[in-house]
Amino acid sequence: MNLQDELIQADRKRQQHFLSTFSLTEVQEVLLKESKKEQKALRHMGLSANPIEKQKHHGLWQTQLNQHYRGEVFHVDDVRQVCMEYHMRMLPSHLYRGPVDPEFAVKVKNFQRTHHLSDEEVSKEFFIVAPAKAFELEERQRPVVDLDPVLLYRIDDNFFKLVHQWGCDLTLSRYVASWKKRDLWNMTCHWFLMSFMVTMILLGFFVDSFGNACTLSLLISGLIAWMYYSSFRDSPDELRHRFSHYNWNQRWTY
Repeated sequence: MNLQDELIQADRKRQQHFLSTFSLTEVQEVLLKESKKEQKALRHMGLSANPIEKQKHHGLWQTQLNQHYRGEVFHVDDVRQVCMEYHMRMLPSHLYRGPVDPEFAVKVKNFQRTHHLSDEEVSKEFFIVAPAKAFELEERQRPVVDLDPVLLYRIDDNFFKLVHQWGCDLTLSRYVASWKKRDLWNMTCHWFLMSFMVTMILLGFFVDSFGNACTLSLLISGLIAWMYYSSFRDSPDELRHRFSHYNWNQRWTY
């Protein structure tokens, strides 16, 4: 399992949903009706197309980008989903401090030459997906090893082209460990299950009936989970710091 495969799978699901919802004729009509100049004029007025037409426009636009960039163009929603599931960050490449393989510079140079990018575009529009510890979010005192980074080029606000990937650290254990860090609800469930198992083990020494032990464990673990949930549910700043749903592309750490 690696990050490139996860992005491709997420993109395939979104494309299948798109094709099952809209016909190609519908999408082409929307694209003809809404030129780039019209979209720009709407943005200047503070307006935008309705969500359905916007989805159609994005679907066909991604198809054209895949043809132009020879595939592996991903919507920002797919990147966000993978970052949330595996507790990763997507940040500008200049913040990355992890290891780089020998092919990295060659891939970037070839991509720049093929698509006629300026040095300024290279410095500003490349992003890397990797664990938070791979970025310079604060002063670090230890080397960074064993990561699974992906280099992305930002085409526009919604689409990124995969340029290069190195390493293979996207494992099932990382997925399971990152599940609790997605949002407050997942973390609450985690604490409920952990406290339930601990109390069941402890009560096993003092309570003869399994039913009574299970009931007491449910009450205790439910109380612990509720206390944890209540302590963070009304603290938006704390939620943004702790969970991938909010901080998947943020430069600060906690």
